[in-house]
Amino acid sequence: ATCLSECAIICHQRFLSEKRVKAIHDAGFLALAYTVNRLARFMRLRDWGVDAIFADDPRMLSQID
Repeated sequence: ATCLSECAIICHQRFLSEKRVKAIHDAGFLALAYTVNRLARFMRLRDWGVDAIFADDPRMLSQID
């Protein structure tokens, strides 16, 4: 695939692991995850370096420091 600017791999959060996020980044792509509705999972994905995380309930974001 040819990148015109930023390119991303967008997938359901259950298919991501720390190793997969690293591989996505190493290949030059952004890693985006959906649908994350548990705070603990959100925090883990954030710690792994996921570039964008989509959730059904934005109120969950108020619990993040």
